[in-house]
Amino acid sequence: MRSMARISGTSGSAYRISRFLGLNEAPDGDTSLKMGEAAEMRNWRVTDAGNLVRRPGTRDIAVLSPSLGIHIDPEVLYLKEMDSSTFECTAYSSVSVGDGGLLVLSGTSGTLTYNTWHDYLNYYIQDLDGGVWKFSIVNHETDADPYLWYFCPVLIDETQSTADCVKALWSGNIGGSEVLVAAASGVLWSLEPAGAAWRRTSLGSCGTGGPVSMFGFGGKLYILAGGAYKVWDGHSAAVPERHADAHFGRFRSRDRHDHAGRRQPDPRCRRGRHRPNTCAKNLL
Repeated sequence: MRSMARISGTSGSAYRISRFLGLNEAPDGDTSLKMGEAAEMRNWRVTDAGNLVRRPGTRDIAVLSPSLGIHIDPEVLYLKEMDSSTFECTAYSSVSVGDGGLLVLSGTSGTLTYNTWHDYLNYYIQDLDGGVWKFSIVNHETDADPYLWYFCPVLIDETQSTADCVKALWSGNIGGSEVLVAAASGVLWSLEPAGAAWRRTSLGSCGTGGPVSMFGFGGKLYILAGGAYKVWDGHSAAVPERHADAHFGRFRSRDRHDHAGRRQPDPRCRRGRHRPNTCAKNLL
């Protein structure tokens, strides 16, 4: 149920807005705004019915770090209700880091309201944006006072390193399936959707201290990172490519023989030093 917005005035009285009118960048200042108009619109829009809805944006789907923990910040004012309390949500007794590196709620659950808040102290809730909060307390002393809900933000504590950023991201068909692969934090990750979150799977180590290159060929994914050359078939972990020396760097001369059987040196070799051959045939 959508509740009316209230704007507290300097005199202490409350003003009701039954319909939002949208943006009005009044040149004379905010004093010329009509009731229901706003001087700025940051992350919301007005529907045809005059209600407010959030604009679509982005959200985290996975955290690509091999070592993750949970950090709880000090409590903040999460919600302020006037006249009566209509706040209601499902609360859980525990929180953990899931397969996708995101926070997941579990354990005993129940409905948190003003009438039941004593039973759910230190329980966890999740908002519409995926943020997780730890319930602290709700203050409401007299009927004239507002309902003040206090929660503690729950965050993922990552192990910071120079390799934490995503160095490469690749998607395509490997082994007959569409896959999404990322190289980050010294690990090659496979990502797949699992409901609202994403499940991450380690495909093995991957040097992410420098540039990382990935390309698909013949139903396999080839990865060149940190001087190592690996291949992934879409089923098992990525393994070193056996023919890496033949593909990258090592040169095998192809000497020829004339009609008399005398060996003719490879024309690509000069003064005993190999001249690099960049033919695509030698790279695949």
